[in-house]
Amino acid sequence: MFKIYFVLAALLTMQADATKMSKKHYETSIKNIMDYVSSTYNSAYQFALLHADYEFVYSAGIYDHEKGTKVKDSDLIPLGSMTKAYTASGVV
Repeated sequence: MFKIYFVLAALLTMQADATKMSKKHYETSIKNIMDYVSSTYNSAYQFALLHADYEFVYSAGIYDHEKGTKVKDSDLIPLGSMTKAYTASGVV
């Protein structure tokens, strides 16, 4: 289900470029999507957009649930078991 939110973020990015949406409106929309997804799925997400002379980076969610620390833009999110599929594909 959360894949839909990332598609929405991509479409919003294209719309912002095509309609010359204000940077503030664009950033607020992305932040709202990210905050909703991170609270709904109780996980951390990072978003970055580099485009010509514009850079926007935003992180949302909890990085360490034990300590209650929020994710920062500079944090590396561990991939954990996601790499097993790539390893299995390489072995086959």
